[in-house]
Amino acid sequence: MASNRKRKAEDQLSPYSRDIDTIEMKEETPKPEEQKIKKRAKATIGGRKGGVSDPDSIKGLLTSVQIVKPVVPDDKISGLNKSFVEAIRKVVERESNKDLSYLFDQYKKYLAKIENKS
Repeated sequence: MASNRKRKAEDQLSPYSRDIDTIEMKEETPKPEEQKIKKRAKATIGGRKGGVSDPDSIKGLLTSVQIVKPVVPDDKISGLNKSFVEAIRKVVERESNKDLSYLFDQYKKYLAKIENKS
């Protein structure tokens, strides 16, 4: 019957029981006043006075550098060229000794149509 005995509240684990280890850990943590304050480096461009935060000091600095790549329009001639190269590749893979003059004739015909429309 000794096993049916209830445990004392001191022996039970509960959120309200005090844990000695956590109390000691709380006391050892440094206070915010004791921590060293780390300074951050200021951003500068080429040693200019004022840094990045002063917009007048960086005006015209990056105008000679092209940041964005120019967009090449995907027009009809580029599409024709891609199709032509793909057709040649397929024919050469299947029959490497075949005459390709008919592909060049088709290319000239479609190129003339595109040039007449524009």
